[in-house]
This record gives sequence, structure tokens and C-alpha cells, in this order.
Amino acid sequence: MMMIHMIISYTITQQVVTRAVHRLVWRETINALDRKDPLFWKGNFHWFIISTLHLVAAYFVANSIPIFSQLNGLIGAVLSPFLSFVIPVTLLFKSGLTPTRLDVVCSVVYVLAVGGYAFGAGTYASIVSINRASGEMGGPFACDCMARQCVK
Repeated sequence: MMMIHMIISYTITQQVVTRAVHRLVWRETINALDRKDPLFWKGNFHWFIISTLHLVAAYFVANSIPIFSQLNGLIGAVLSPFLSFVIPVTLLFKSGLTPTRLDVVCSVVYVLAVGGYAFGAGTYASIVSINRASGEMGGPFACDCMARQCVK
């Protein structure tokens, strides 16, 4: 059931990300959806290239850190500061409210100090944890059960 869930989740997310990258890189072929359109096959080829590169990248990321909880911790350490500090402050400034100079200074200091510390310390701690565990259980692309047998 977990594998089915992951396949469905990956497929849905990958479609959205592939369209965003396709729109960014090859804007002229993004909406060539009709077979009569002269750019249809070119657009399909572009979609194939982008989606295949996403699949290869996902494979390497998933297998470069064999212990899922550590991979999850690293992703959280890298992305959480942006989601928790940078995006809310950006949305505040984009909301149309007129911030005072003190609001701007405090927001920038808050994002740089707290967000920078959370990003740096969290990422460092995750990398140290991954490095320590890879010595005990095997490195990238190692099977956890095989690595434990090899270590004994």
C-alpha cells in the first residue's frame, strides 16, 4: 500500500513540477496539446525529457541517503527556514499593507538571524547525522540490512 501511495503521490507532484519547468524552459511548446499543432511532438519530447530528468533526480536523492528519517530531516532542515521565515515575510510585504521602517528592519533581521541560524544549524546537524550513520550502516546506495551484515 505504501508503494501505491508513493507512486500516486509522485505522479501527481511530478506533473505539476514538470509543467512549471516546461513553462520556464520551453514556453512555446507548453500548450501544444493538439496533434494538429506543429509543435505537438516537440512539446511531448520536451515533456519526456523534463519528466525523465525528474525521475532520475528523485532516484538519486532517494538512494543517496538510504535511511528515510535522515533524508526527511535533511529536507526539513533545508526547506523549513524558507517556509517558516522567508515566505511569511515576503507575503506580508506583498499583501498591500504599508509596513513601517521598523517593520522592514525587524523582518529582515528576523529572517536573516533566525532563519539563517535555523538553516545553517539544521542542515549542519542533518549532514553530521547522515555522515555518522553512513559509517555504521553503509553509505549512499547501500541497503540498510546488507550494510548491517557487512559491518558485523
